[in-house]
Amino acid sequence: MKIGGKRRLYMYCWNAMISGLALHGYGQAALRLFDGMKDRHIRPDDITFVALLSACSHAGLVEEDYQIFESTEDFGVLPKMEHYACMVDLLGRVGLLDLAYSFMKAMSFEPGAVLGALLSSCLVHGDAELAETVSKHIIDKAGCLSDGEYMMLSNMFALHGRWKEADNWRRMMKEAGISKVAGCSTIEINGRMYKFLAGDGECG
Repeated sequence: MKIGGKRRLYMYCWNAMISGLALHGYGQAALRLFDGMKDRHIRPDDITFVALLSACSHAGLVEEDYQIFESTEDFGVLPKMEHYACMVDLLGRVGLLDLAYSFMKAMSFEPGAVLGALLSSCLVHGDAELAETVSKHIIDKAGCLSDGEYMMLSNMFALHGRWKEADNWRRMMKEAGISKVAGCSTIEINGRMYKFLAGDGECG
């Protein structure tokens, strides 16, 4: 194997280790591994940075995440949708919703799935105003929201006592031809499967 091939294989191994740490929430350990990678003059690629940003996101390391994102330029890596999604996810997780929204607007391409992640954060933190703004962006791009998103928006406005907005979101859901599917559970008794619908007193 040529030297270039060995170096790429070596980089893949480092990426795999960083990704593993990210998956299990070991943000600081992933950053230390990245330092070791640089000490050995192994040039990170876009996958490395996705793993690092994900690690920081799951560990709530806001300052470190910003530093990692900004360092992509030092290694000639052009941030892609995945990199921005990690940043928006972290800022949303810790409740910095306005920063997350500003970060998303600064993207040079369509936000796509990033909008959905930001909307989820708005719903979790109860930011009705930004949730409505983001929802309208999603509707402009995709035509409608999911049934769960419509229901969560309606419920959130209802919790704030804003019944008109709550009714509007339910009406929009109905006009979009979307119905809320009842949740169900299944259990096995004596070799026979039984299904229970949410709110159902019987099984079948």
